[in-house]
Amino acid sequence: MEALKAKPNSSIVWIGLYREPWTWSDGSLSSFRNWLPSGLNNNKNNEHCALENPQHQWADGFCDLPYVFVCQQVPKTERKTTLRMKFNTDADLTDPKVKAQILEQLQSLLSSGGRTDIKLQWKIEPKK
Repeated sequence: MEALKAKPNSSIVWIGLYREPWTWSDGSLSSFRNWLPSGLNNNKNNEHCALENPQHQWADGFCDLPYVFVCQQVPKTERKTTLRMKFNTDADLTDPKVKAQILEQLQSLLSSGGRTDIKLQWKIEPKK
């Protein structure tokens, strides 16, 4: 498999696993473990990133060590979250231009915070 050649055999790499609790960089929980017998908690819980040695065993390490970062990203199913907001405004919220401007401003705020993977849209609830 080509994926196995992504990491040279002699390299130590970061694998995208972070402590507290041990979680993958995509936010998913880690159930698989391959720690070295002496590779975990060897520095009073101050090492918060996981690395992999040439034998594919893991150890915790200081996150600022200059290793290459490798990880696998598995496509997630699209998640939807509904956010209810209340606006105090004199603007006409039924105007498509106003709604588009609000979505652009919210998207800009999210992007400036590093969230570029979010798609916003209006959902109009039926009147009761």
